[in-house]
Amino acid sequence: AIEKFQDMVEITSINLDQEISIKILRSAGKNKWGQKPLSFKVKPKVIEETDRFGFKHQRGRIGITAPKDAFELKKHTISSAFGAAVSETWDISANTLKALGQMIMGTRSTDELGGILRIGAYAGEYAKNGLVSLIKFAALLSVNLGLISLLPVPMLDGGHLAFYAMETVKGKPLSERVQEYAL
Repeated sequence: AIEKFQDMVEITSINLDQEISIKILRSAGKNKWGQKPLSFKVKPKVIEETDRFGFKHQRGRIGITAPKDAFELKKHTISSAFGAAVSETWDISANTLKALGQMIMGTRSTDELGGILRIGAYAGEYAKNGLVSLIKFAALLSVNLGLISLLPVPMLDGGHLAFYAMETVKGKPLSERVQEYAL
């Protein structure tokens, strides 16, 4: 379900070459929803954009824009905030893994990856948009770094967890030679 316009932006951005099934409820009149949903499929058009820093990004677009009142702050109770945070973290993680998979498969350019300079440039851009925007960027960065560190790459935490799992299965540590090759 699409709760806010940003949900649609995220779905179309991550589904570059995939058809998306959409079901909408059309308005039967002012503030009244019709009972019959309209279903159709759309394939996002891949657009390559260059931001003001010169970084290139591929995005999926379906030709819709946000209404003027599309963005609002939503107040949460502590319990609903926890649920929303878990849901948002899940979505960010799933989209990050999907984008990495697209880079591995070659359907998304690795030019979208960036280092500390790109992170700094975006942090400045988000800071210009206000404190809420900057906090959201910090959360996005935190989730991405946490997720990446859990990948089974030997030098990262996920690699150490993989070594521990192999050690548990084998019943003893891997030989130093195997660990050196892996590193």
